Amino acid sequence: MNLLRQCRLRSLALSAVSLAALSLAERSMPMLAGSLLLCAASWYALEGPRGRPLPKWVAGILSGAVVVGAVVVGLDTRGLADLIAITGRALGAVLVIMLFSRRSTVDERSVIALSAGVVVASCMLSTGLLVGLSVAAATVAAVMAVTAYRLAVGSERAADARRMPPHALSPAPPPELPLRSSVSLRGVAIVASVMVLAVASVVFLVFPRLWRDPPGLLRRGGPGTAGFAPEIRLRTGDRISTSRREVLVVRWLDSAGQAVRFAGTPYLRGAVLDSYEPSDARWRASSVNPVQITFRIDPGNFSNLGNPPIDTRVDTWTQVVEMRALVTDAMFTAWAPVAVSASAPRTVVLEPATGTLRDLGADDAGRYSTYQVKVRPFPGASVIESLSWGQRPSIGPEEFPVPQVREEALRILAESGLGDDGDAAMEGDDRWARARRIASAFDAWLQPPRFRYTTDLSRFISREGRDPVDLFLRDYRFGHCELYASAMAALCRSVGVDARVVVGYVALEYDDIAGVYVVRESNAHAWVEVLTGPVQWSMYDPTPAADLIALHEEGRTWADSLRWLYDPIDFAWTRSVVAFDGARQARMMDATARQFSEALGGVVRGIGEWAQRVNNAFLLGPSGYIWLGSLGGVALLGVWTAVSVARARRRERALLALGPLDASERRRMRRDARFWVESAEALRRAGVRRPVHLTPLAWARALRGTRPELAEALERVALRLYEIRFAGLRPDADARRADADLARQLIRAASRVRAG
Repeated sequence: MNLLRQCRLRSLALSAVSLAALSLAERSMPMLAGSLLLCAASWYALEGPRGRPLPKWVAGILSGAVVVGAVVVGLDTRGLADLIAITGRALGAVLVIMLFSRRSTVDERSVIALSAGVVVASCMLSTGLLVGLSVAAATVAAVMAVTAYRLAVGSERAADARRMPPHALSPAPPPELPLRSSVSLRGVAIVASVMVLAVASVVFLVFPRLWRDPPGLLRRGGPGTAGFAPEIRLRTGDRISTSRREVLVVRWLDSAGQAVRFAGTPYLRGAVLDSYEPSDARWRASSVNPVQITFRIDPGNFSNLGNPPIDTRVDTWTQVVEMRALVTDAMFTAWAPVAVSASAPRTVVLEPATGTLRDLGADDAGRYSTYQVKVRPFPGASVIESLSWGQRPSIGPEEFPVPQVREEALRILAESGLGDDGDAAMEGDDRWARARRIASAFDAWLQPPRFRYTTDLSRFISREGRDPVDLFLRDYRFGHCELYASAMAALCRSVGVDARVVVGYVALEYDDIAGVYVVRESNAHAWVEVLTGPVQWSMYDPTPAADLIALHEEGRTWADSLRWLYDPIDFAWTRSVVAFDGARQARMMDATARQFSEALGGVVRGIGEWAQRVNNAFLLGPSGYIWLGSLGGVALLGVWTAVSVARARRRERALLALGPLDASERRRMRRDARFWVESAEALRRAGVRRPVHLTPLAWARALRGTRPELAEALERVALRLYEIRFAGLRPDADARRADADLARQLIRAASRVRAG
């Protein structure tokens, strides 16, 4: 196989791995199968017996059309994730066109560059395990492709140089490479790939991390949070993820410890958002009431979260959560959590004002993998008061900071036959009855066909001076769960009904065989809690239930039944690699330093004990330690000398090309051609190095234009070397002394160059 064919084959392999990485990042099996088939077809079209590649002008037109189409689609896209996906697809399409086109060796660099762009887009779209493995494979393929490309280009340049008329000052062209091409190229590529992966691993482990978790560019909440974030940003316009990746599974146990199906749809609370910032249209947790209760969790024991403790023997279910591909400090629980346990010692924080739990971690480098929570799905006032630890919810009109929303709320209530009598300051049961009526009216108003559910907000265009909630209610009337929940909470607040937005997951898929709820990234959800009693918050979900179920069902494939094999490994990848933040890096470095210190101390103690035993065995007395130390110094000096001699011998073998010679000829060459070794070493110390593709004589002639003070002496030395090495000349003692004088002239000239 010639070098050009090898170069194209390795470029094709890199292209296939890159396109596979993009397909896996987008979780598209048809795209994966199609891209691999196209790569195979391109090789047949280019190298097959009846190869008919695309002419360059056709490939150029098609590539231009792809770029124009990507720009047009990108201008209509608001989400960063969609924009990166469009860019990656466009690069992949142009790459496939290039694979089918007629191209020279130099054109292979375009294929390599496009493949690199596709890999970068894949990394930005996903942090999954399969994508990570694809990137590692692409790294190896890229090293092999670049190596083959450089060899092919060098070979073509050498062939061109041999066809040119010789010039007196031109260095001789490099000889044809004596490649057993597959073996030689494979060895170089394997060594380079191992080095690249090793350096990348070291950089990943020791490079400083300035943040705890990676900043969220694509997913809401960042790559480490897999679809969940403790805030809502309504101005991003991102498409909500429809990924089928499992993030956790939930098992419901009754009082007897048997797995049962919950009577209803489980909503798993992750964070409560009660503060709205109109400047950036963002919901976030308020810092007005920062009271937090900390619990130290021991494995196998439940810590009661109430004050006073809550009786967990009655009306209590156990929720067992197993994390699969989710790394976050939020602990997802149904309302209301009354006790918690974990699979490892943890520190857990309860926020009494919201009833949410957070994991502060442990001394190890990872997050929790399993925890259990005892819950009261229908808690009474006494249970809620115990969980609140004396923290009372805010009671009173909570004005929403967008006046247009209040106008819309009053209009909705009027059309619903409720009106707003302005009696928001009611007390007692009347106040809570009014809150329930108003919340139910707003919930009903947001249902179809008046409003339409969609996960694509690319046409939800922001307008200057208009709040997204106002646009959703009065203009667009389409959106996803975040807009539905934001609108209902805003409507309630605008007429004096306390409401807050809750974010977490909704469990829609129950596995009857395993007895667990499977929660996926696409199940990330937002809903509303309305204050309907002195301490009672009631849940409302204005998002149409039928649309939620349809969204979940439309992405189901046969591969979902096999994800239990892959998801635990994917979670380990996410926890150990994706979420390897600065805190875990610091713990790892501290542990490594401690182990190194202990190991070094053990070595020192071992040497001391050995020296004491030797001293006692030979009855050397106190001066024996000095003698042993001197002996150790001599041994170290001997090792250093042996290493230095070995390195000098290796350089000597390379300079004299001793590889193919037998032992007697090697000894003769070391004696008779010693002058050349000394000359080359002197030039190396002076900073004048011979290019690997130039012979000694060609090197000397090439230096005529740049180092004329060295060129003449070096040419005489090189010619003398040729006579001894290739012409079989055997100099006597006088000739060897003359050769040494010749080398000393060159060494003196090199010294002047070094000094100058």
